[in-house]
Amino acid sequence: MALKSRSDDEDNVLATTLWMLGAAGGLILVLWFFGVI
Repeated sequence: MALKSRSDDEDNVLATTLWMLGAAGGLILVLWFFGVI
């Protein structure tokens, strides 16, 4: 159980990190798009 719990925590951190990077990338892309237009 301990190992599984730790694995789940790591997966949650990875998912959150990827989501944050995706959100930041999307925001930059939108700002760049409107900046060019």
